[in-house]
Formats: sequence, structure tokens, C-alpha cells
Amino acid sequence: MADWDPELYNRFRRYRAEPVRHILSRLQLGDDEKIIDLGCGSGENTLELARRSKHGSALGVDGSPAMIEAARKLLDAEPAELRRRVSFELLNVPEFRADRAYSLIFSNATFQWIPDHRALFAACFEALRPGGKIVVQMPANETETAKME
Repeated sequence: MADWDPELYNRFRRYRAEPVRHILSRLQLGDDEKIIDLGCGSGENTLELARRSKHGSALGVDGSPAMIEAARKLLDAEPAELRRRVSFELLNVPEFRADRAYSLIFSNATFQWIPDHRALFAACFEALRPGGKIVVQMPANETETAKME
């Protein structure tokens, strides 16, 4: 698969951001959350989640080298205090594994691209600390665009 183009991806930021705004209006975060953003794209949501957890940390992962590079550039422009609490790593989301490491597992518009949802959610539950949260927005819009010939 060809790599994602962050510039093209961000042309549609407004559409991806709308459900996240609704989620964040209801999501209560503690001061010391340990957050992972699966399929972080260019990093905006990862940064916003970290901002909402005063002393928490956030890791954004994505399978696209270009997106991780864009996320790291975005992070570079943030204050040092936030830069210390946020990082971005290259990882294909279906390969995600952790053992009770996260208090919040977040994903916006990524899971629909992964065929084995059962395995993906099982990995998420294994990675979740007791009392933690999984917050996933997964559109089902694969039939909205008709093929033009």
C-alpha cells in the first residue's frame, strides 16, 4: 500500500474532527491518564487528549511513516511541557499489543480499515488497565462514494 499523504488527509480534517468534538465534550479524563491513540494520523487528537490530562502521557501510533513525521512536526511546535508528555511511533494498528498499560485507548476513524475487529478489540482489552476506557469512533461509510467511470 502507498503511504498516506498528510496534506490530502488534512483537507478533510473538519469531517474527522466533528465526531471527536462530540466525544471530547463527554469524555472525562483524570490528571494522570496514560493514553494511546491508535491510528493517530497527523497527531491533532493525540495532542488534544494529552492537553486534557494535566500530568498524563499520550502515545500516538500509526502505520504511515508520513503521518508519524507530520505528527512529530506538529509536536515540535508545542510547549516543552506538552512535548515531554507526548510521543509518536510507527506501528501498524493490527499489531498493537500491550499488557494493562493504558487507562485510555482512543481511536478515531481507523478501526473500520482493519478487517479483524474481534482480534483488535481483544488486544485493546488486554492493553487496558482496570477501570480504563476504550473510546472508538468507527464510521461505516464505505458505500457513500460511488465509483466514477
